Amino acid sequence: MAHREFKKRIYPEFARIAQAMASDKRLELLDLLAQGASVTDAMRHVGYSAAAFYKTCTRHPEFRAAATRARSSRSSSTSRH
Repeated sequence: MAHREFKKRIYPEFARIAQAMASDKRLELLDLLAQGASVTDAMRHVGYSAAAFYKTCTRHPEFRAAATRARSSRSSSTSRH
């Protein structure tokens, strides 16, 4: 793939991810999940209702994927110790 073609394909993906992260509450939620908080505790901490969290995850699949990665990396790091 030519360099220009690569850029034409990757930049729209970066923009979608940035849009999914463009909220202070979403960023804080990801941070809490990465630190080991349960979804319920993290939602409570940032003031998200279950409905708001569901709306975020269905509207922004990139956010859901990042939250899943944060949780799975946390569980794999705790299982090694």
